[in-house]
Amino acid sequence: CDRDVAESVDSHLAFYDRMHDTIFAMDGEDKVVPVPSMPGICQYTVDRLPEELDRVVAAGIKAILLFGIPAHKDEVGSAAYAENGIVPRAIRAIKAACPQMHVGAGTVLTEKQLQLTIEAGGEFMVAPSVNPALIAKANAAGLAVIPGAYTPTEIVTAWEAGASCVKLFPIRSLGPTYVKDVLAPLKHIPLLAVGGVTPDNITDYIKAGCVGACVSGALVNKEMIAAGAWDKIADVAKTLIERVHIG
Repeated sequence: CDRDVAESVDSHLAFYDRMHDTIFAMDGEDKVVPVPSMPGICQYTVDRLPEELDRVVAAGIKAILLFGIPAHKDEVGSAAYAENGIVPRAIRAIKAACPQMHVGAGTVLTEKQLQLTIEAGGEFMVAPSVNPALIAKANAAGLAVIPGAYTPTEIVTAWEAGASCVKLFPIRSLGPTYVKDVLAPLKHIPLLAVGGVTPDNITDYIKAGCVGACVSGALVNKEMIAAGAWDKIADVAKTLIERVHIG
């Protein structure tokens, strides 16, 4: 039984044996602007993505989760996924500048958003919730899928629908003990810690059983960007990677 569990997890983790960075893209030119609702997080215009890409590549990061922040929202709440929206343009820009980088998109909530992600060359999608129909379509297109879940029922539903991995979100309100408790009966399901992970606690989540984590403000924040502390950002990324392996 344990061998079957290990093989199942390994087959779904082939894509996740990498460190991910999260980048927010926006409309405009030559700008790096803080996101008001997310302290410590900045958004970049597409033309500024290559310089950020250089830093994350130097830090050893192999994959980027790309979020788009639209200047105006459409009827489904995300002009970032319009035909020539921020997310498709940013995916193409990153892949053109660094073909070996694995690029995924979030937050993917509709079939239209998923299709535009696929057409732009996205390799994985992230969602805050569990949508079995969307998971099935992404799987059919060959994308890795990371839906968000909070309860054991949501976790199992996501996994049985075909999730490659399930993100526990927001992890800051759950903690490592919750991870241990929920994995006791669900150890065959790979979990990512998302929402509140820092260099100080990432090892705790890995030791608790998470297969990885998503880090945003603790990796790239507005103070570092304002100060031009690019070496510090690279050092934080390297520390995170080291502590993941320690866990």
